[in-house]
Amino acid sequence: MNSFKDIEKQAAQWLAREDRGLDPEGGAALETWLNGNSAHRVAYLQLKAVWQRADRLAALRSPETRIRPRTSWQMAKPAWRIAAAFTLFIAFGGGALYFYTTSADSYATEVGQIQTVRLSDGSRIEMNTDTHLTTKLTNAVRTVKLDRGEAFFDVVHDAHRPFVVLAGNRRITDIGTKFTVRREGDNVDVTVMEGRVRVEALGSSNVVAVIGNANDMLVSKRDGTLVAKTRAEEVQNATSWRRGLLVFNQATLADAAQEFNRYNHKKLVVVGMARNIPIGGAFRANNLDAFAALIKTGFRLKLEEKDETIIVSK
Repeated sequence: MNSFKDIEKQAAQWLAREDRGLDPEGGAALETWLNGNSAHRVAYLQLKAVWQRADRLAALRSPETRIRPRTSWQMAKPAWRIAAAFTLFIAFGGGALYFYTTSADSYATEVGQIQTVRLSDGSRIEMNTDTHLTTKLTNAVRTVKLDRGEAFFDVVHDAHRPFVVLAGNRRITDIGTKFTVRREGDNVDVTVMEGRVRVEALGSSNVVAVIGNANDMLVSKRDGTLVAKTRAEEVQNATSWRRGLLVFNQATLADAAQEFNRYNHKKLVVVGMARNIPIGGAFRANNLDAFAALIKTGFRLKLEEKDETIIVSK
């Protein structure tokens, strides 16, 4: 499958052609492209919405505003404001909060919140939505207990003080790396971005320790750990929550809804045949309403709102 950047580029080219006018043959070719992959249709609709908003904004501007000459200072103001806003965005991690810890401390995020914890040893932890963990640093070992949720670990390696993450009945030990750990009850998933990790089962001599390398995804259940070799792009997609995004590569709509529900108080419930519709694309994790409107338009689905629930059906 093409990368989402390539797909967005193709979608932009189709929108430009459509704006100039498509003959019947071109219209048929566009429809073929849209039907070829759900990610094509998603990218096209997302860019078209942006395109239409830009047209509306341009139409709202008065002729006087459009033609009035500006001084160099006036022209610099928008750039200054954008730069200032971007600086603030970077400084605060796009809405993330930063904490520093030197001993034993507990941290929690609410639904939809992302928070960064910086440890006194220089290591960094990014906590995903609805996550709770406890950190404890001693002279002998650095330990993080993940009670629930998901976190990204950027570890400063110290051969004399191992970095250990405890998640359920699994112990994940850093061997100089960047990795994520996601815990849902007894199920623990580890995604390795750089370096290596060792995953062991606690209290069981029957489960052998497993080593995960860069671009490995490790899935641990009660009876063992599976190592899946993946591509760097898949790892980036799996950790896209760090950028506030959810990226799907032909996931079922039911699975996509389950992911969205982790980040939003309002819930998406997919019923019937709509559950198996494949979905691809990149979406803002905290914008459930926009996602629902998009799939309604793109896949001709029905939406029914009840309290804090959106029910999706064919």
